[in-house]
Amino acid sequence: MSAMLRALIAVLVLVGFAAGYPVKYTVCGVEHTLTQRPSRVVTMNQGVTEFMLALGLHKEMVGTAYLDDDIWPRYKTEYDKIPELNKRGYATEAQINSSRADFVLGSYASAFNERSCNNALTGAPGTCRGIFNVTTGPCEGAGSDWFVGGTMENGKPKLHNNTGANSRSTCRPQLHAAGIGTWLEPTSCEDVALRQQGAASEETVYAAIRQLGQIFNIPSVAENLVADIKYDFDVAEQTVKSLPSGIKAVWLDCVDRCCKDVSTPADPHVFVGAGTGPPNLIMKEAGLENVFKDDVGNWKCLPVSRIMEAKPDVMIVVHADWDTAEGKIQWMHNRSDFCSANFVKKADYIKIPFSASTLGPRNGVAALDLLSAALKLKTGGIELNFKSGVEFFQQDWLKQKTAGLMCPYVPAPCQPGYEGPPGGPCTLCKADTYCLDGKKQTCPSSTSAPAGSSSISQCLTAGGVEPYTHEVKFQVKLPFSKATFDAAKQIAFRVAVAETAGVTAAAVTIKDVVDARRASFALVDTIVKVLSKASADKIAGDLNADKLNTRLKANGLPEAEMVKAPSISKIGGNSGLSGGAIAGIVIGSIVGALLIFAVVVLIMREKQGQPLFMPLHDTEEPRQTEQKPSTNPSTIGYVTDTQPTQSGFGMQPAPTQSQYPMGF
Repeated sequence: MSAMLRALIAVLVLVGFAAGYPVKYTVCGVEHTLTQRPSRVVTMNQGVTEFMLALGLHKEMVGTAYLDDDIWPRYKTEYDKIPELNKRGYATEAQINSSRADFVLGSYASAFNERSCNNALTGAPGTCRGIFNVTTGPCEGAGSDWFVGGTMENGKPKLHNNTGANSRSTCRPQLHAAGIGTWLEPTSCEDVALRQQGAASEETVYAAIRQLGQIFNIPSVAENLVADIKYDFDVAEQTVKSLPSGIKAVWLDCVDRCCKDVSTPADPHVFVGAGTGPPNLIMKEAGLENVFKDDVGNWKCLPVSRIMEAKPDVMIVVHADWDTAEGKIQWMHNRSDFCSANFVKKADYIKIPFSASTLGPRNGVAALDLLSAALKLKTGGIELNFKSGVEFFQQDWLKQKTAGLMCPYVPAPCQPGYEGPPGGPCTLCKADTYCLDGKKQTCPSSTSAPAGSSSISQCLTAGGVEPYTHEVKFQVKLPFSKATFDAAKQIAFRVAVAETAGVTAAAVTIKDVVDARRASFALVDTIVKVLSKASADKIAGDLNADKLNTRLKANGLPEAEMVKAPSISKIGGNSGLSGGAIAGIVIGSIVGALLIFAVVVLIMREKQGQPLFMPLHDTEEPRQTEQKPSTNPSTIGYVTDTQPTQSGFGMQPAPTQSQYPMGF
């Protein structure tokens, strides 16, 4: 390639870059026009550093500052190639000038503070703070001196730290005049009235990315990044819809040092995520309920008593290299007012890096990881890890760090119906198991139990009402007393019977248990319900002590003695007798009734003085006798007036035909 051609290509590239300029943009009430693409950028906070890296602009970066915690791993390779002007604080004005920066980005208004050694409100001498005063000169006037034009509250300017204390003018207009462009993250405008009204949302993140895409003339790259982050938020949203809601959370950003102006020993205050900034955005997208969502501001100093009243389920503890999560946890565990809180006793803490609480490219994945962590902590649910920096605290670490404090961490066992180690995470006990003291036991074979069961007695939940028609009854003798034949043994016994009979354990019931011989053994009346007479016949025919004892041993029980052999009865009907048996009973009943009737007749005949039985014919010729009318109203005809002779089975005259009672 010739030198002339290379020069031409370079010119075309420059023209292409310049084609998008001038660019006019406005951030937090300050307008600026760029005549060319920024090429020497200094980032003053980790959030904007990661924005630049996510947009592929690492080659345009000449310095970074104020690293809150570890850089997101996916950007670390590019980050390590960029000079760190000040890892633990803001870059100084001299460092920025030495880098020949043409653009400065900040996540917080303090990144553009005027340097002064006087109190901004009173003018009295104080600690020197701020950054710019040489390059810029005095930072005064519109867009800089928010003491004059800013929103006031209680006689003080309502500025970026929400209190007005130690507030300082910012120098963005003066930097613009010096040829250095600036960009301030829009949720941190000096004047709160210029911030997005209402809570920060996904659109806040997208709008910031698109504006950076406009400034650096890379709109398509910006749209690709928006799509990536939107996907993360969408996954979180869909996951939240399918999971339980109502997990209350507090975003604990700072304790002890951040609220000194309002905190007292009697009424301590802490710095928490409020309802309009990135912390609320991330909690909302993670499906958590921000306890302080109705408090205006990105963060706010609030009394500890409000946390106790809210009774949060989870404490999100922010970690920064300059303000560690460890220090916050030890602070809580060394205060009597925190000792009674469930989230302290259970150590329901989630660690989140400070960098994730700043508007940046990891907001979406931080929401996903926070959602996963909260569910894992409270329910033992799904576990995702996009390496956003969201983490748990290990139990051993918590015990070690809180030992000797006012309320040391002591892991508590999981509640009944949940499985897990002391201190959690505790997961709901699955179906067909039961959990007690965090330990899971499997229900015996042929049994079932609903999820969340905590006792073996719950292992006999039937899947529905079976249309049982017959039952097989029997009685066995077991070497237990009624008292020692407890629920577990009864379950094992029912399972053994079910396995012997080839039915489910739900079909086996223990009707009664009776102590015998001073409770040295128990008589157990047992019923097996079946679906047909044929099944009942088969079970009754097959069920014996040997087969039952084989299954009793397999289920950890001693052998039983069969006291009453299996018998069959019909459920909801008469006994299960055969047709022949029923016919025999009917015929026997008829014959019995006839015999009773015959006996009654014979007794009546005897009372009438008549022979019980008649011979078939007379052995002698009948005599001619004088006949007299009979005085017996039950006879028709006459009796003879003769001496009695032996005839038949009694000393009675041989009756004539006319002497039989009526009907005989």
